[in-house]
Amino acid sequence: MKIIINNIRPTLLVLAAITAAPAAERHFAYAQESAGLAPGSAEVELQATRKEGRKDHWVRQESRLEVEFGLAEGLMGALYLNHQQVTKAVDGTTDDLTSSTVQGISGELKYQFSDPVADPLGSAAYVEVTGETDAVEYEFKAILDKQVGPVLFAANAIYEIELAQETAAEKVREVKYGGILSAVHTVGPRTRVGLETDWRNVRTDEGIDSAIFGGPVIHYQGGKYWLTAAVLPQLAGLRHHDDAESGRNLSEFHRWEARVLLGVDF
Repeated sequence: MKIIINNIRPTLLVLAAITAAPAAERHFAYAQESAGLAPGSAEVELQATRKEGRKDHWVRQESRLEVEFGLAEGLMGALYLNHQQVTKAVDGTTDDLTSSTVQGISGELKYQFSDPVADPLGSAAYVEVTGETDAVEYEFKAILDKQVGPVLFAANAIYEIELAQETAAEKVREVKYGGILSAVHTVGPRTRVGLETDWRNVRTDEGIDSAIFGGPVIHYQGGKYWLTAAVLPQLAGLRHHDDAESGRNLSEFHRWEARVLLGVDF
């Protein structure tokens, strides 16, 4: 009897976590999942990210206020308000300069093709458009995820292009592409812990920069709200547009970053 109970307990934990979780709950701080909100339901999500550490003093704090809503079966939409604050050293001085700006408004659509629990593999397509005063960004993601016992896996392929408005024509300012691999393990009815890895590439007129980030993630589900947090240091600089640079890429990227997400259903 003891053996049977020990074998059933992990399954019960997983089922309890799945049934208690809102449909659009983010178990990862960086990877997107295929699930979305049910038609007619809505959620508010707050996201805060801190990035720190370049060759000179540099800190960037990003925040997003998002309202998500279920549009139809399998289709979810969202609107974001983006804000950014950057503190960096002033060349030739010991002073810092801080600037704070609203980084435009974003709109998102996500459509789920298959479910990570009911189907062999969960899948979804994601598109996000951000409009600023002098530029527009388009972001595309292919999403795969799968629940295997107490472990949830997710993989994203990402492509982003930024077009800058210059006089009467648009010019490609930069292209970003990469991939995210993440996994979390259920350790209780409301808690999951795991790891996330994020491979990033940026192509500009100066060349291509590439780095890989990775670190721990923790998720807590509190009924009508959920909380997810992760810390990702830069593990390696894979490519530098400046041939004189080696090791971690601190010209385009940074030493580490941390992100916290809070979601509330209503």
